[in-house]
Amino acid sequence: MRQYELVFILEPKLADKAQKEEISKLEKLITDLKGKVKKKEVWGKKNLAYPIKKFAEGIYVKFDLNFPQDQVREWERKMKLKTKIIRYLLIKGPDKS
Repeated sequence: MRQYELVFILEPKLADKAQKEEISKLEKLITDLKGKVKKKEVWGKKNLAYPIKKFAEGIYVKFDLNFPQDQVREWERKMKLKTKIIRYLLIKGPDKS
């Protein structure tokens, strides 16, 4: 297992309930691929530096997680199918001892 930091941006027009559903779906995707979310932070709606998919703002969410390296490609493939997420960034952390 390796440590990762994931930041993703949801569409700004999502209602609170829909936001929570998308976040829980993403958590389930991570756990289904044998990962574990250690910490979850919802930063809220913020302006984007430039328009992405015709949106000027988005809802930022950050996960600290542990994830098997061999599952990252499968996770990225499934992330690209999520239409409510307009952008994401997965950053590798140090090896878990």
